Amino acid sequence: MLHAFIARPRRARALPVLLCACLLAGLAGTIFAPFGPVGFLAPRPALAAQAGDAAAPAPDAPEGQYSMDLIWQTRGQELSSLVEETDRLRKTLPDMAKALDAQVASIQRDYQRLFALYQLSRNHPSEMAAIRRQISTVQRSLQGRLAPMETLDATVRQRLEDFTALDKELSEHLAAERSSELSKDLSEYLSKLTEGRKNLTALRTRLARALDPGRAVDAKLKQALEQIDAQLPALWRTYYLVASSSLMDLAVWQSLPASLAAWSDTVEVRLATEFPQTPRDWGALLLRFAFLGVPLFLLGRLALRRGCQLPGSWAQSCRNVAARSWPWLAVGIALHFASWARGGEVYRAVVVPAHLLLLWGELTLVWNLRSAGLAGVPQRSPLSLLFAPAAIGVLLLFLNPPAVLLAPVWALCMVAVLAARARRGKPRVLPLLEKVFLACEPALCVISLLAAVFGWARLAIPFFLVWLAVAVAVQLGAVLVAFVTMLAERLPETGMRALLRGLVLGLGAPAMWLVAAATLLPWMSAFPGGPYMMRQALELNVNVGSVSFNSLRVLGLVLLFYLTRSAIAVGSSFLENLPARLPRVERGVIPPLQTGLTYTLWALFGLVVLNALGVSLTSLTVIAGGLSVGLGFGLQTIFNNFFSGLILIFGRSLLEGDIIQIGETWGTVRKISIRSTTVETFDNAVIFVPNSEFVSNRLTNWTRNSLRMRRDIAVGVAYGSDVDKVTELLKQAADDHPRVLRDPAPNVLFQDFGPSSLDFVLRVWVDDLNHGVSTASDLRRTIDRLFREHDIEISFPQMDVHVRGIEGLPGGSVPAPAAALPASGATGAKGASTPGGAPPPTKDADDGENAAPANV
Repeated sequence: MLHAFIARPRRARALPVLLCACLLAGLAGTIFAPFGPVGFLAPRPALAAQAGDAAAPAPDAPEGQYSMDLIWQTRGQELSSLVEETDRLRKTLPDMAKALDAQVASIQRDYQRLFALYQLSRNHPSEMAAIRRQISTVQRSLQGRLAPMETLDATVRQRLEDFTALDKELSEHLAAERSSELSKDLSEYLSKLTEGRKNLTALRTRLARALDPGRAVDAKLKQALEQIDAQLPALWRTYYLVASSSLMDLAVWQSLPASLAAWSDTVEVRLATEFPQTPRDWGALLLRFAFLGVPLFLLGRLALRRGCQLPGSWAQSCRNVAARSWPWLAVGIALHFASWARGGEVYRAVVVPAHLLLLWGELTLVWNLRSAGLAGVPQRSPLSLLFAPAAIGVLLLFLNPPAVLLAPVWALCMVAVLAARARRGKPRVLPLLEKVFLACEPALCVISLLAAVFGWARLAIPFFLVWLAVAVAVQLGAVLVAFVTMLAERLPETGMRALLRGLVLGLGAPAMWLVAAATLLPWMSAFPGGPYMMRQALELNVNVGSVSFNSLRVLGLVLLFYLTRSAIAVGSSFLENLPARLPRVERGVIPPLQTGLTYTLWALFGLVVLNALGVSLTSLTVIAGGLSVGLGFGLQTIFNNFFSGLILIFGRSLLEGDIIQIGETWGTVRKISIRSTTVETFDNAVIFVPNSEFVSNRLTNWTRNSLRMRRDIAVGVAYGSDVDKVTELLKQAADDHPRVLRDPAPNVLFQDFGPSSLDFVLRVWVDDLNHGVSTASDLRRTIDRLFREHDIEISFPQMDVHVRGIEGLPGGSVPAPAAALPASGATGAKGASTPGGAPPPTKDADDGENAAPANV
């Protein structure tokens, strides 16, 4: 019947129904995936044969009808199989639920035992931390048992939603279908679909009932963990910061047996979480150790082979590191990595030796690198004497004995360190940093000793260990910074590689100090309660008025500061090298661009800092508006210089390297800042000129257009000299000088008939202003020589003095011979003259004298 209907033209209406049936079969097939190949996903030869027999094509059936007929019948039979498998699963569910209930009951008993211990250990943070680790282990076990049924429940819920949506869609098609044959087929399909939906609903209800006890226990475990996490930070603060009884108190010693008994009772609970408990856990730990340890050893061997090829003392340092430091570091790092179990838990019994190995490896590493090339220094690190008490302190913190036993042991350690240092003395040859550490060592031991005696033993040990770890980290940071500096010095200062140099100088030092500081983080896990204290320190908010910040925010701002500085260095280097890559870019525009980039990036950094600290920019604007009036009157000069500096920088009327004249002062612009401009005179004096003077007063920039300048050489010859010959000789003197430009050509002017000479002016253009004075001096010497060779007299003013008589001499007035005396201030060759007077002499690149250009 169905085949006959498909052969009709109206068969296209059944296509959406067939597609929905295919979708239903694909979605429903994943319901039973966790339980193996059940349902219509399992191979069924009988079902396929039955479908093949029922869907045998008719002799006159069109092409494609056979495939659609087969799909329709197969999906229908698969839905029937789905209903059967759902019913079968619903029958087997009670056995599964019973097994799960037994497992949940066992876990609940463990939880009740741990919760009772938790109630009894509220004032003991180390015991609570051990209980928390066991509760976390129980919770992971419970979640592992619930996971398959939770997955099945989620799948059934999703498929039930799909069935409901498909039921609604097929019902709408059935209501709109007029064909009785198709309506009958859809009705049959919908009936099976409804039956399957009811079975899924019943299955989901039973799954929920089976999962409810386990979910309830999981909620209790989660609540217990939250309570412990909320209480532990305060308990650890009390543990470290509240002093116990002093060793001078007799009652403390009398309570020693009771304290030891209580401590032994907690050891069993702690050992259950500090060590791997099963062979599988031990195997996983060894596998993690080998996974990281083997590559680290191979890396050390490779580094040794490469390091032996370095020049000088670096080869010996690499051998020392490979032999004395790297094995300890590799084992320590691998053990630390292996101590992290599944779920984020840490085996502290493995962490303790890992930290001791790391400490010894770091001590030897930094000293081998810092002592490279130094003669007379000891082979061992000056801080190696502190390793033994540090190891004892780590073991004491791990074992956590009563304070009455902990304090005297630690006090004896400090006394032993002081005695050993006094017996050995201090090495004579040491770097400055190690000398400072050794000078602080006695004070450190005395403070830790007194703290232990007066009841602060649990704080004295971390104080000692943190100081030692910081000292090693500072040594490591100094070594890494020296390495980065050496690397930066090998990079070129010009070209595109200068960008890498700026990046290394900007980010290298802070990155190396950050790496050195990161070596302190593993030590936090060596202290009882260290991770909690570190988390509290990082999340601690400090409020200053409306501004709030914490350690992470401050660290981010410091990192942003170095990133900004590095960006400025890289950007400045890029702009500095830009004219070499783009010749069309004038070098004079580079300093203003660098200044603008610097101020822009620092302004953005300031805005980010204010926003990160919680400062409202709106309120800042209001405050700035209120202060603007006062700033306008009180800081008027500063703001005037500030905006004048911006005008000079971006207006480009003045650039670095320009030679300027302010009044009678000449000099070279060395730097243009926001407040003032630095000018170096030709007498090597430095003048700081406020920027407002350049904007409001007259400024002469001799090199604004180019370095060329014009010089006028004035000379007077005696009356009767050959004017044409004088002109020719003056031009010859100019043409013979290499610094006189040919374009514009030298020019000779017959300027005037002077009182005692014919006045000429030789006007030349010099290629460089810095050589203007020396060029004028050379031209005067050449002119004097040429005039003497051609018998041309350089005239000078003279007057005749007639003495008619001298009063008081006998015989009246006695005539005296006339004397030709030079007039006061007269010169042979007339100097350069300008309407405003000649400028002062200045330094010159050729002969050590440079004067201001005259008569421009």
